[in-house]
Amino acid sequence: MTPSAAYCPPPKGDGLGGEGIVIKPASGEYSSVVLWMHGLGDSAMGWYQSMPGLNLQSTKFVLPTAPNRPISINGGMQMPGWSDIYGLDEDAAEDAPGFAESAARIMTLVENELEQGVPPEKIAICGFSQGGALALYTSLRAERNIGACVSCR
Repeated sequence: MTPSAAYCPPPKGDGLGGEGIVIKPASGEYSSVVLWMHGLGDSAMGWYQSMPGLNLQSTKFVLPTAPNRPISINGGMQMPGWSDIYGLDEDAAEDAPGFAESAARIMTLVENELEQGVPPEKIAICGFSQGGALALYTSLRAERNIGACVSCR
């Protein structure tokens, strides 16, 4: 059986009313969760087909999509972003409220999985580019230890 055959077609939404995609094993049963955040300007759709290829048995994948917001470094263009980006140099201001808002959303998704009985050591917060920065930001500020944090650039 191919990895993608072991998973149900993804429903729209992050499972708690936000935009995104949730991928569960075809059985509906899972014992671990990967939360994966995309990079600036992307969405859950850009990543969901890659997740089953990881061949992580009994794993639920939650891929939230960031809200559309103006991104200063891109001339204020609206696009999916976990926070605004004011500049790329080390002295550039950071959008602390935007990161905090996005981290709260991710932690709500984590708390939901904990309430469903998934142990914290079986939860991974992961992401690519801006999503990777959010994964680090969220994991380092979490009140509970989780199983893993993966940040890809």
